[in-house]
Amino acid sequence: MQSYREDMEIVLEKLSKYELSISENEIILEAYELLGAYDKAEDTLYYMMHKDKKNAEIIDLGIDFYERLKEKPEEDL
Repeated sequence: MQSYREDMEIVLEKLSKYELSISENEIILEAYELLGAYDKAEDTLYYMMHKDKKNAEIIDLGIDFYERLKEKPEEDL
């Protein structure tokens, strides 16, 4: 399992160097969240919001993300 996580982190890091669509960034956000890399997920969310400021779906995605974080134990954050 550790190898899978490491491979996933490497792929995500490489993808971060490219200009990706909002939907592709949404997948990246979800992947970071699955890995527990909430800081990187948040960075991706901020990037998405900056890229498309008027997209209500991104705002809803952000609200959902923070609602899920509120449910996490403090030590996981």
